[in-house]
Amino acid sequence: IMGLNSGFMKMIFALETKRLLGVHIVGEGATELIHIGQAVLNLGGGLDYFVENTFNYPTLAEAYKIAALDAFNRMPARQPSVELIETLRQSAARA
Repeated sequence: IMGLNSGFMKMIFALETKRLLGVHIVGEGATELIHIGQAVLNLGGGLDYFVENTFNYPTLAEAYKIAALDAFNRMPARQPSVELIETLRQSAARA
């Protein structure tokens, strides 16, 4: 979007509850992104918020969805909810 080729985003989630515990963003434009994580953190939100919501494309904020999907794929195998499976299918169909 901005022609940048470096930066870092790390989101930390609780394994059992999938609740967001923290967000780290390093790089140009970090101040334009961190407020999203701060809001979800303050509201007690979690992984499902980032996976199930649509972020404008192309924007830097879409990095949250990409990071959340990465976190979801790294979590120990569990039975995902039917709603989450359907959301992931719909997201894949739009891509």
